[in-house]
Amino acid sequence: MSVARTARFALVVAFLAACATAALADYFDPDQTYSSISTDMTSDRYLGTGTAIADGRVIFPPAFGPYVGIYDPSTETLTLDADLSISGSAKYYYSVLMLDGRVCFIPYWRTSVAVFDPESHTLEFFEIPTNLITQQKKYLGGATANDGRVVMAPAHEDGVLVFDPTVDPPTFVKYDFGDAQMPTDGKLLYEGAAKAGNGKIIFAPYHSWVPIGIFDPLTNTFSTTSHGAQSAIDVVFAGAAAAYGGKVVLAPYYGDLVAVYDPDTDGVTTTPHNLTADSPHFYGAASRAYDGKVIFSPHSRNAVGVFDVRDNSLTLHSPTGLPTGTSMFWSPTEANATRILLVGRTNSAQKLGIFDVTPCDPWPYTLISSIGMCGKPTCEECCHLKMRDMGLMVPCV
Repeated sequence: MSVARTARFALVVAFLAACATAALADYFDPDQTYSSISTDMTSDRYLGTGTAIADGRVIFPPAFGPYVGIYDPSTETLTLDADLSISGSAKYYYSVLMLDGRVCFIPYWRTSVAVFDPESHTLEFFEIPTNLITQQKKYLGGATANDGRVVMAPAHEDGVLVFDPTVDPPTFVKYDFGDAQMPTDGKLLYEGAAKAGNGKIIFAPYHSWVPIGIFDPLTNTFSTTSHGAQSAIDVVFAGAAAAYGGKVVLAPYYGDLVAVYDPDTDGVTTTPHNLTADSPHFYGAASRAYDGKVIFSPHSRNAVGVFDVRDNSLTLHSPTGLPTGTSMFWSPTEANATRILLVGRTNSAQKLGIFDVTPCDPWPYTLISSIGMCGKPTCEECCHLKMRDMGLMVPCV
């Protein structure tokens, strides 16, 4: 790791320690609004789940589209950057923020990890050793561990891949499932991952017969816990997000309940959502949001879901202008604590959806939850919203 990047990494670690006692913001429940901006996207699932970086921009990995997407909140534009081109299809569905401020793209069909550096505005590719690859469809979701390594959720692979960018050259290690009794029928295992407050990485099971996955970076071991979710086609969750108190919420896709991992008990609680089955697809993914809540992106629902782990409540919001139909959105991304970006899956593919929990001026203005008003968040506020309880590793700027 370069001297500059080593220094930057040390600053981030020091910032994390300084924010360990961040004050808890007051609870609030503002109004929600929906808007959208036109883009040059020409296909469904063009972009995957993006990642907000320290300067406020959001970096989207290309899934089926050829170019990296960059959302700039200061101009309200989404640029498909022809200088950041990646060939192939079904390339990168997820991305995660690394401790040094770079963005790591999680490979699905690709055989390499791609890393975007906002300082140089370049992509660097790191090939996964061939002896660590067993499937064409590899990983869906990931999270950055407290030590800086990137942990990837296995889609069809037979273990957890860990990418270590803190050493030079960066390395890959694959950890098997150990004593966990994992299905071996070749079907999709996990889609989505998030880091809990105890540092463990939680994987969202796609099928009902797959248990919730738990990877502990301290011991490099994998374990599982049951969830009890069911559905008519045995598909249950798609997406995970860190929430208030360091908990992790799993979003119901076809499943009949919401699952919440609690780092204090190292266990899982479940809450039936009681949604009517007017469409079998409920919500396709999850994203962190304001005040420790979690946003569920509507796949074939006509409402955005907002889940609060404090009372395990799910509320539905249909702001004016929200599209209706099937297979609408699949990739929610937190632009900031009060703005969620929604990338289209099919009939919304040419626009970028914007779900705001309150109408604020453009970034860096956001909703300061302790006073319920728009403004530039203080460091203390930012630490709560974007660090300690939200599981993010973004320094305040």
